[in-house]
Amino acid sequence: LRIVGEPFQHFIRMAEHIGCPLVPSMLLNTRTTPVWAPLCWLAWNMPLHAEHHAASSVPFHALPALHRELAPHLGTVSKGYLSAEVQIVRSALAARAMSGP
Repeated sequence: LRIVGEPFQHFIRMAEHIGCPLVPSMLLNTRTTPVWAPLCWLAWNMPLHAEHHAASSVPFHALPALHRELAPHLGTVSKGYLSAEVQIVRSALAARAMSGP
């Protein structure tokens, strides 16, 4: 089962952490990825990942309320996992182009 699920989990972990600023603030260095409500429920609200890291003692069922409070302060928010992955790839390609051959 892990062999089947790991590629999806890797995809999700990349969206949550890669391409965010390397700063101490959890509201800036972790990505929130709002998704379709059933998927968010299935993932125990972990798409609200910056909120989860900023206040890890908040239970999963209270993360949507915390998101409403913290939304104006979030640094990296994507429209979904695919959008986050596209953003990550574009950033990597741009960084590679700037560094030269």
